[in-house]
Amino acid sequence: MSHVPRRRFIPTIVIAIMMFLLPLAMTSAQDAPPQIDLALAQLSQGERANITLDDLTVYEWDYEEFSDTSLGCPSQGQSYAQVITPGYQFLLTYDGTVYDYRVSEDGENVVFCDTRPAPADPTPPTDPEPTCDSPYEVLGGDNLYRIAVDCNTTVAALLNANPDIDDPSLIFPGQMMNIPGGGTARSVSIRPDSGPAGTTIRVFASGFPPGAQVEVGMGPPASEYVVVATREINADGELDATLQISPQIEPPQERVAVVVLNNEETVSEVFTVTDGQVSPTPTPLPPEDGAMFEQTQIYLVALGDEGRSGQQIGCGDSLIPVTVNFEPTPAPLTAALEELFAIESRTYGQSGLYNALYQSDLTVEGIDIVNGEAIIELSGSLQIGGTCDEPRVMAQIEQTALQYSTIDSVSISLNGQPLEGEI
Repeated sequence: MSHVPRRRFIPTIVIAIMMFLLPLAMTSAQDAPPQIDLALAQLSQGERANITLDDLTVYEWDYEEFSDTSLGCPSQGQSYAQVITPGYQFLLTYDGTVYDYRVSEDGENVVFCDTRPAPADPTPPTDPEPTCDSPYEVLGGDNLYRIAVDCNTTVAALLNANPDIDDPSLIFPGQMMNIPGGGTARSVSIRPDSGPAGTTIRVFASGFPPGAQVEVGMGPPASEYVVVATREINADGELDATLQISPQIEPPQERVAVVVLNNEETVSEVFTVTDGQVSPTPTPLPPEDGAMFEQTQIYLVALGDEGRSGQQIGCGDSLIPVTVNFEPTPAPLTAALEELFAIESRTYGQSGLYNALYQSDLTVEGIDIVNGEAIIELSGSLQIGGTCDEPRVMAQIEQTALQYSTIDSVSISLNGQPLEGEI
């Protein structure tokens, strides 16, 4: 039975919500997965009281993969399906007693395991406040997801800021890491700030994490921009690049340069196009048409995160982008999906992020983009671990496609049939 480190909490202010599928009103813990509400419901029924997290002295929870459907608490004479069953163990301390409940990840199986007297002093140990100075020293028990949450950033940003981390599953106590931002405000400026169409401008950026991969683009102020290149921030947190104002732009139109890190845009002052002509100057940045891509994002799941670290999806989870690198290709979406489908582990290295597709065997047969819709054709077999994996699978694939500005919607088929019907 594998597990992640146990989290222990003192109840704080929580938000009361009505659960219409349960006989009693429950309180959903901000820090615990939503399955805790099912354990609270059974405890409330047993005690003939409406027990919420505010009524508990202490609560603890573990995510575990149980060896069968008994969830680690078999009853004598009862037979159980011998299949790996993901779920949670909840230890709820109420009125001097610790109640041990087990809940399957899909919420279909709730098991009361046992009780024991609560310790004389149930006050949990307090973890030291995380320090997020850059560089950050990795502590025992750290993983990339935990560091990202503690330091108000993302796994993708951490990996961008630490290009020496080739494998997110390999970080060690004592290792030094750059924390994105580093406490310095980011800025982008251009020189010159006016000139004829065709002018070559220099783009200066500062305050970025050393070694981070950033996108460099250009477009009208307060409008959409075109990404024309990916560049690496130098050891001083700076970027010095060149761009060319399109020779087709008429005066007095305006343009701005944009530097993008982890979907956060830093914009320069305005360049104003004036009358006149300049000799064409080749730009060292690759043009948009025919560009080769070496990096993109895939999307993984932070279980029970409730939207704190990324886009919230079903079952109280969050969708988290992770940057991946691959051989240069003009088809980044195909490469991104192939990278996503190639992950065979349940969690992505030491990132702590869950991959709902890890049991599946999927192949990209074709991708067409028609009027902003990505039509993705897959073949193979899809295996999911429970009801909550259904929205996770759809979200992981869809958002991996929707990250591209040319895609507004996604339709997915598996072996010629709509994917929704195969889940």
